[in-house]
Amino acid sequence: RAPTDSQGRVLCSIPAYVGRASLLLVLAPSARHRDDPQRLCDLSTWRRRGWCRVETYCALLSRARVRILTCLGPDARAHFSGSNLSFCNPPGRGDFACCE
Repeated sequence: RAPTDSQGRVLCSIPAYVGRASLLLVLAPSARHRDDPQRLCDLSTWRRRGWCRVETYCALLSRARVRILTCLGPDARAHFSGSNLSFCNPPGRGDFACCE
């Protein structure tokens, strides 16, 4: 059954969107959270987020070759990521709370 709310439609579109992509760009600089300056957000917090994990798995399991390019900040060198770490982070065990 197709979702009727806009969030549900967006979430259901992730596999199709990623399946048409050739690149998943992960921008994960170290930064203080906008609403909680005590909290630092970075690649590790990105990897904990459930929907980020879903996007990664969709890229890895896509019929097309979707490369994953990770950049950790303006002075960092972007690098292509392999699949080895992603399979240690299954989507079902991710944090699906809103607005990390």
